Amino acid sequence: MSNTHEQLHDDEVQHEPPTVEQEEGAEDHSTRGTFILLMAYLVVIVGLWGTIYLTLLSRG
Repeated sequence: MSNTHEQLHDDEVQHEPPTVEQEEGAEDHSTRGTFILLMAYLVVIVGLWGTIYLTLLSRG
């Protein structure tokens, strides 16, 4: 049983956590896409509201 315990301990030591640069790079990539989608959604919503607002003003 001690042999198995030593193997598990050796496996844990060999695996290093990802570096900060790798984590930030992955996070920047996923958040950039989300940000672009949110900005596109915001442009569509503002455009629709603006169209409705101008329509209501013209009917005055």
